[in-house]
Amino acid sequence: MLGHLLPAFTGLVVAMLLGLGTPRILRFVKIQPVDSAWPRAEELRKATVFDKESGAPVLGFMERIFFYAAFVLNAPLAIAGWLAFKAAAKWAAWQHVVGMPTLNLLIDDPIQALRYRNGLGTWMVSKTLLGTLYNILCGLGGFIVQRVISG
Repeated sequence: MLGHLLPAFTGLVVAMLLGLGTPRILRFVKIQPVDSAWPRAEELRKATVFDKESGAPVLGFMERIFFYAAFVLNAPLAIAGWLAFKAAAKWAAWQHVVGMPTLNLLIDDPIQALRYRNGLGTWMVSKTLLGTLYNILCGLGGFIVQRVISG
């Protein structure tokens, strides 16, 4: 029994260690939703950009465990179900960005408001997709190590 636990534990550790690279990967999202030259730009940034307070690092950690377990258990439907749930949950947040009715209180120019909405929406989608794909790859990496050790 211990012979099966060691490869599984090692694969999980590898998936978690790979996850330490998440901040580096997410830095590839260069889009900034707020142009620093805008009036009240700092207020907009504070109102909308909140990576550390959002719970995203904890969610990413849990996703890596989930994806690793799904690969080990050969459960592709669990992965598909999670991705569908995540897309549905994010859809509501993304709709909020498109329909911000009070944005004209902070940005007078309609073109700047459109740029802001587009930048924020693109930033959110890019970070979500890149982070989720990276978490899947971390789980897959741990699974590959587990399989190699298991023989």
